[in-house]
This record gives sequence, C-alpha cells and structure tokens, in this order.
Amino acid sequence: MPNVTFADTNPVEYPIRAGKPYYISAADGNLTVERKKLDGAWIAVDGSPVVDGEEKMLLTYSSGGNIRVTASAAGTEMALEE
Repeated sequence: MPNVTFADTNPVEYPIRAGKPYYISAADGNLTVERKKLDGAWIAVDGSPVVDGEEKMLLTYSSGGNIRVTASAAGTEMALEE
C-alpha cells in the first residue's frame, strides 16, 4: 500500500480488501477517509478524520473496493499499510 505526500486537497481513491485491517497515519495535515455505499454515495468511515500525528487501525468495506482519502492541505503525508 502507498506511503504518499498529497500534492493538493483533491480526493484520491485507494484499493482495500474488505474485512482486512489497515494501519493509517497522517502527518503535516489531516486525512478524511470515506467509503462508498451501494448507492454510490461516499460517507466517512468510523474514526475519520485521521488528524496530524495520529495513527489508527481502519477496518471497513467499500462498494467497488476503494476508499477515498482527502488531505486537508497540500504536503500532507499518509501511510496506509495492510
């Protein structure tokens, strides 16, 4: 999974496997994490946002197999590991 620095505040989708735990952390900004419902709407996952300096475990399901992550500022760093 990616360790990335966001260039801007546009949402980016990342693939996940349903029912698998993921480690996620944020640095130099906050991360809003969303999952897609069956009707196509995006909703925040439990524990979102991940704020600057936080580390969390993420366990969710998303229709289509992707989560969507939006950084609060350009330069925000994210680690996302299975």
